[in-house]
Amino acid sequence: GFAWWSGTSFSAPFVAGVAALLAEAAPGASAYMLRGAMERTPQAVDGAKTAVNAALKDLEALIGEGGYAAANQLTHADGALAASLFFVTSFLPMFDELNPLAPFPKVTAYWNAIGKDPHIARILEEMQAGMKAAFGG
Repeated sequence: GFAWWSGTSFSAPFVAGVAALLAEAAPGASAYMLRGAMERTPQAVDGAKTAVNAALKDLEALIGEGGYAAANQLTHADGALAASLFFVTSFLPMFDELNPLAPFPKVTAYWNAIGKDPHIARILEEMQAGMKAAFGG
């Protein structure tokens, strides 16, 4: 299913991400062509889901099993990765990907472990509060 949300502060990163994915897929496309592709929402969503799954597959191959994204301690990489996985696990279920991490056991283990770190837990709580404030519920 699809949902309608508004607000440029929230939507701008998603629109930019979809535009970047489309531009990568069609390097010669003009801004006008990219806009037209993005307005065909189901195709854009399917393309974005494919790209996210490809990125998760790459992450599955690269991520270690020590509980952190890089090294054996919390780094900025964990903050970035946890925030990205927050969006993946929050939004893909709205587009018929009920458990988007299921095919990726190492990413799933990382996601389950990193949320227990107090610094990451705080980031995720703030992101959840922001989403609740933006969308209600």
